[in-house]
Amino acid sequence: MESLILVVLLGIFLIMAGTVVAVLLVARALRRRWVAFKDGAMGYGMASAISVASERLPRRRPAAISGVSAWAPQRARREMWRSVEAATAAVRVAERSGAAVGDLPMLCRRLHAVAAGLDELLRVEPPEGSAAQALGGDSLRDQVNVVLRSAADVQHTAVVAASSAQSPRVRTLQRDLADEVDCVVAGAGQGAPPGPWPS
Repeated sequence: MESLILVVLLGIFLIMAGTVVAVLLVARALRRRWVAFKDGAMGYGMASAISVASERLPRRRPAAISGVSAWAPQRARREMWRSVEAATAAVRVAERSGAAVGDLPMLCRRLHAVAAGLDELLRVEPPEGSAAQALGGDSLRDQVNVVLRSAADVQHTAVVAASSAQSPRVRTLQRDLADEVDCVVAGAGQGAPPGPWPS
């Protein structure tokens, strides 16, 4: 009978010791992750918004704006639409994040309308260049350049707005994670397993 009691007590002791060791290992792993998270959290606000926006943007970055004057009509049309769509996607992401976007959606619609007009002209542009350039006015490439730069400005503004909206969420996550790590470490120090993670 005494040997049975000793076996039971030994089993209970081993279970408790195993629990304490497991809690200590979990706390140590969480603390490492917390340190890594803390080091990277400052830049995460900008990175997260840009990452979300980049998933919605075209895969290929717009070509350098400085070379617009030498572009063929097909390339000018392609790059112009890519820039307009990138700006529109960034504004949509900013809106979904709850950012203050002001008149950016309206500017996107205007960009789209202007791009549609230029697209029609580029479709019928003669090989030797636009008539406007020959007459001394703004060439089609100059106007495409304006659209590209305007779209880039809208895209940049939308990403900055989305980042500002994301920043409080990142700080809240950082604070909650710090509290949870402290709770786990405190529980491990008392030799008791931590409570359940909050749902």
